[in-house]
Amino acid sequence: MEVNSVTIFLMGRWNPKIFTPAWIRDKLFCLPDNIEIQGLVNFDELDFAFRHNDITIFPRASSVEIKTNTNTKEQFTILSEITLRVLEVLPQTPIKAVGVNFKYEVKKTDSLSLVKYLNSLVPSYKNLTLSQVKLEMVLNGYKINIISEMAEESFNIIFNFHHSKISVLPPDFVNKYIFKAQNILYDGDK
Repeated sequence: MEVNSVTIFLMGRWNPKIFTPAWIRDKLFCLPDNIEIQGLVNFDELDFAFRHNDITIFPRASSVEIKTNTNTKEQFTILSEITLRVLEVLPQTPIKAVGVNFKYEVKKTDSLSLVKYLNSLVPSYKNLTLSQVKLEMVLNGYKINIISEMAEESFNIIFNFHHSKISVLPPDFVNKYIFKAQNILYDGDK
């Protein structure tokens, strides 16, 4: 089962002016001066973002978003490393929470444990239909939220690993959390 996208949110009070192209290249991507990174602008929101090798960083006043659509263990390791670097090089920033989100799209006919469970739910009541299910699991130091959006033939399943107290994130945490999410998809209770 491949994840469609991975997004990490660092919620806090950020100074987006720190996140210049040179600073991001040097401090977060750890690239030499002769390598350029791509700058992106969302004109509707006046958001600026920076991209290198399909990793995009969106610095905002209330959050820093780090994401990729590339589905490899190596890319997920780099996401973990960049996130940990942000926390390391800006330790004075007041951080409220860290969220690590994975999105999967699965068919309703898949034989995954979580899909079987979602299919077992009553799809409608009178004229009301079930469009979304939210499940949660509280673990030591963080919470897993699982939001399943129901379509006609598939489920969009979003896993959110939420840290409300910023403790030390383990090295390579993105790959560890993907492993945990896939255990939940396949086995249901692990």
